[in-house]
Amino acid sequence: MDRLSHACVCVSMCVCVLCVCVCVRARVCNINVHDITGKSVHISLCANPSHLEAVNPIVNGKTRAKQHFSGDTQRKRCLPVILHGDAAFAGQGVVYETLELSDIKGYTTGGSIHIIANNQIGFTTDPRFSRSTPHCTDVAKSVGAPIFHINGDDPEAVCWAMETAVEYRQVYSSN
Repeated sequence: MDRLSHACVCVSMCVCVLCVCVCVRARVCNINVHDITGKSVHISLCANPSHLEAVNPIVNGKTRAKQHFSGDTQRKRCLPVILHGDAAFAGQGVVYETLELSDIKGYTTGGSIHIIANNQIGFTTDPRFSRSTPHCTDVAKSVGAPIFHINGDDPEAVCWAMETAVEYRQVYSSN
């Protein structure tokens, strides 16, 4: 099972999620319906055209629309999950702008989950020369989002982080 599938299983086991909007770091858009642990989970994949993170507000807008049209006023059944590269998360202003909109009544989705692949090299730029903070995730501190630094080679830690992130989001309706 690949890491995205494993993460989706973790999300579905943690909460009855009817819709998961996911930004994938690819150029293909696809819609799949998976039956996981007896619950039907609709996963909508949005294409990310490049490292420019332009898809972030689209994923949140699509999630907000699904919440609106499904009557999900509590913002508990639709969950945006966005995958980022480390340099793009720290370096693209649209990430910060989307985070800042996340708690405004007309824009909130009840919180997004951001997964960042930290490969330490953003298009040949060393981290020392690409940001002023120690971690690429420090931009999320602006909205008080909890940040988990885990090793992607440890599937149990990945599952724990996903479960904890979903539980936090469901309880506090926040990133």
